[in-house]
Amino acid sequence: MAPVAAGRDNPNRSLPERWRAAVDSVKATSVRHGTALANGRLLSMKAGEIILGFPPTAAFHKAAVTAAAGKSTVDAALASHFGRPVKLTIQDVAQAQEAHGLGMSISEQDSHSRATHEKSTEGKVRSHAAVRSILKMLGGEIEHIQVYEPERPPAVLTDMPTTPDD
Repeated sequence: MAPVAAGRDNPNRSLPERWRAAVDSVKATSVRHGTALANGRLLSMKAGEIILGFPPTAAFHKAAVTAAAGKSTVDAALASHFGRPVKLTIQDVAQAQEAHGLGMSISEQDSHSRATHEKSTEGKVRSHAAVRSILKMLGGEIEHIQVYEPERPPAVLTDMPTTPDD
């Protein structure tokens, strides 16, 4: 594999941010293979080498990354992202290793973040004065709260010329 001219990796970012950006680059090439990488736990990322661990519950995702077609797709996307060929090593890790300091996969982090947001939102809704007032007035109760999407980040205003609305 020939070296790639320029990559999109930013070595000034933290290791988890760099890995998430690399996974996003793979997802831009192949959603299936990027999602499979997101289910692996980053064990090590050094110059030109990434070691990724898959617990037994992620065997399907491990197979997608280690199959011949998957490996070539992932290798090409990672080389494009980092600007050079990258050796990707896949290891098996025990599910319990998370408790011993092994970090969560991107997929596990996103799932945890989503669950935390839903729990927080449910608490806010149940304790909101207007909701409590209506429930008291109508004599009802909340059975289930469905959170459709996480909070959106605030809009970023850009310096755009203002024109009067005529």
